[in-house]
Amino acid sequence: MSSIEPKDPLFSEAELKRVLELWVAPGPSRKLDERVSNSYYREFGSDDAATQPVALPQSQKEVVTMKFCSTCQEEFAEKFSFCPVDGTPLNGFVPKDEESVTRAAAHDPEVVLPHEVAYAASAAGAAAGGAAGAIVAKAEYHLTFIDDAGLTHRLIEAVKEVAHESELTWPEFKRDPLGFTKRMAVGYGEAGWRGLSQPNVATGVLSALFLVMTVLLAVFWIDRVQTRRSAEQAAITEDQLVDQLIDIPSEQPTPDPGTAG
Repeated sequence: MSSIEPKDPLFSEAELKRVLELWVAPGPSRKLDERVSNSYYREFGSDDAATQPVALPQSQKEVVTMKFCSTCQEEFAEKFSFCPVDGTPLNGFVPKDEESVTRAAAHDPEVVLPHEVAYAASAAGAAAGGAAGAIVAKAEYHLTFIDDAGLTHRLIEAVKEVAHESELTWPEFKRDPLGFTKRMAVGYGEAGWRGLSQPNVATGVLSALFLVMTVLLAVFWIDRVQTRRSAEQAAITEDQLVDQLIDIPSEQPTPDPGTAG
């Protein structure tokens, strides 16, 4: 428990400053210094190794590399292998971030790192195929299909699945036909209601029904109008034919016989 009571006077700012001035920060641990020194010597090998030039790590993390599309003349990020606009393979290889150059590789000129060999091979391939720069030397592009089975095979599989489900539900239907039918109707009704209750689903369904009904009514109306016009045209043609049949020419005047010669 603290000995300071509410009635006791608080410490002044001068007393707090004097207490802080008396505080002495502890010095660094000697063992910590030894560990840092040992790590330093183990990294550089000797005391004077720090004065020798060391190759810095070669990294391109700060450089944003882009790929160029020869068709749409646009640049895209390195992650794209094909143009998102027209599907043209993006040209050019971007070398991966190279690892830090070690001291052993720097002192031994005959040591060749694996990533250097891969980069040299890719550079040689790119130079050889300069005329076809738009073709990327990667795996061939194939379209991905959800299911490449034929229509007949898929229809047979669907029929088999329905038959299997019917076999599973047949004992229950045989035991209680009315209850099974009622439960099925309730289940399908709830599923349909859940589907229609989702946002914009009811509006889309009603719009589709309205559009279909409008098209059907338009087709029926056009067919009725054409039928009526055809009937009227046929009636007119028949009237003209009847008029031609009953049109009797008027009596012609008898020609003058003239004087006998």
